[in-house]
Amino acid sequence: MNKTSYISIIVTALFVAGVFFWVKMSKIDVPKLGQFQVLSDIGLSKAKIKDSQGKSITLADLKGKLVVLHSWASWCAPCMEEIPQMMDFFHKNQDKKIVLIAIHREPIRQIPTIQGLPIYFDEGNILAQEMMMIKGIPSTLFIAPSGKVQGIILGKAQWQSHQMQERVDLMLKEVQ
Repeated sequence: MNKTSYISIIVTALFVAGVFFWVKMSKIDVPKLGQFQVLSDIGLSKAKIKDSQGKSITLADLKGKLVVLHSWASWCAPCMEEIPQMMDFFHKNQDKKIVLIAIHREPIRQIPTIQGLPIYFDEGNILAQEMMMIKGIPSTLFIAPSGKVQGIILGKAQWQSHQMQERVDLMLKEVQ
């Protein structure tokens, strides 16, 4: 081997070691699917979403209620598996000030009818991008009655768990 080869090997080894060290020390939080992750410093999107009748709303219109913003698509198997559990949860909590907004990823005309699911369309995924929901589907964002974003669940949420009920009840205390 010549001197140039040795230098190339040393430079490559130092580069790889540097990248490894940087990744190890950066403490990058890897989201855990299905678990509530606290979010902070995210403002409410002003994007308009439309229901199946074409009526537009913004998140600001829902201030004073716990808003559960759920992003899904009909072609997403985990999304379709989650919907019955989510609907059961909301039926059990229907006397509380909770608003479920299901944001579908395709135009309204392509959405399957799901009894009782309030479906909205986020044209251009503007709301999903601004609210950090573009990372994948399903994803569920929780916005306190004050309008402050509380957290997000990426992937299928555990709607029937005691932790979910406790977390929702805690966020609802702000309404009372």
